[in-house]
Amino acid sequence: MASERPDRPAADLLQGLIVSHLGQGLAVEGVDGTIVLCHSRRQLGPVAVGDRVLWSKQEDQGRVEQLLPRHSLLTRPAHGGRIRPVAANLDQVVVVVAPEPEPDWLLVDLRTPWRPTGVSAIPAIW
Repeated sequence: MASERPDRPAADLLQGLIVSHLGQGLAVEGVDGTIVLCHSRRQLGPVAVGDRVLWSKQEDQGRVEQLLPRHSLLTRPAHGGRIRPVAANLDQVVVVVAPEPEPDWLLVDLRTPWRPTGVSAIPAIW
């Protein structure tokens, strides 16, 4: 699910990983481990923590130019019947419920509809 082509040639773009979503800003970790505050292109669409991206450096900040393909996506309902991405490229999801106080099992849905696409999930209850 790659977005539109960036304005810059691919040679000028750096690979990175979104590690935090800060309102309108995104914290992107570069391949060297540094974290840079970035803004995203308007045409990019919704992004999630865990998305792999191509970004360009602009002085002390950056700009996310393109989303790289995702292999999984965890979503949640948003206002107006829309779906909002929460996390991308997950390998496993673990649901943890405390035994005390007694959980409301109607709120803990262990059926498959909550499962992100492309992620293995095995509910475990002790």
